[in-house]
Amino acid sequence: MLETLRRAISEGELAPGQRLDPASIALQLRCSRMPVRDAIKELEAEGLVVSYPSRGTEVSRLERSDIEQIFGIRLALEKVALERAVFRMGKEDHGALHDLLLRMDEPSDLKSWLALNEAFHSHIAQASGWPRLVTQIERERRNIDRYVRVRVRVDGHEQPQREHWELYQACVERDAARACSILERHLNRTAQLLSDEGVSP
Repeated sequence: MLETLRRAISEGELAPGQRLDPASIALQLRCSRMPVRDAIKELEAEGLVVSYPSRGTEVSRLERSDIEQIFGIRLALEKVALERAVFRMGKEDHGALHDLLLRMDEPSDLKSWLALNEAFHSHIAQASGWPRLVTQIERERRNIDRYVRVRVRVDGHEQPQREHWELYQACVERDAARACSILERHLNRTAQLLSDEGVSP
C-alpha cells in the first residue's frame, strides 16, 4: 500500500495539490481504509503529503526554497555515503554499477532510465554500510523524484549520464575527492535546473 502510493506520487499519477481520500483509495485498491490511513501517515512523515484541518490531505507541493533545502541535505548525506563507499566497494560492486550504466546508455524508455538511475545511486549509498544513512538519503530523494522526472523528460538524460560515468570511474580509481566533486556538480546542476525552469510537475 505504502509503496503503491509512493510510486503514484513519484510518477505523477497523484499530482501536487491533489486531495487524497482514504475511502476512495481503499475502494480503488480493494482494501480496508486502515492500511490506507497508515500509509498516508507515513507519507506525511516523509513530506510527500500534507494534512490540512479544513480540506484533508493533499499531495505536497515543493517551492524553490524546498528544492534548495532538499538538494543541500542530499548533497551532505550522499557525500558522506560516497566517501565511505569508494573504499568499501570491490570488483562486484564496480561490475554492478558498470552494468547499470550500460543499460542506462540505451534505455527502453524514460521510466526505465529513471529506475536504473535510482538503482545506480542507491547501490553507491548502500555500499557505505550505514543503513540509517541510506534511509535518510532515500527519504530526501523520494521527495524530489517527481520533479526530476519532468526535467529529464524535457532536457534528456545525456548530460547526467556523462556525469554518472565520470562518477563511476572515480569510484573504480578509489578517488574519493574527485568522486565527491563530481557528485556535487551532478546534484547542483539538477537543483539549478529545477530552480531556474520551474518545479511544477
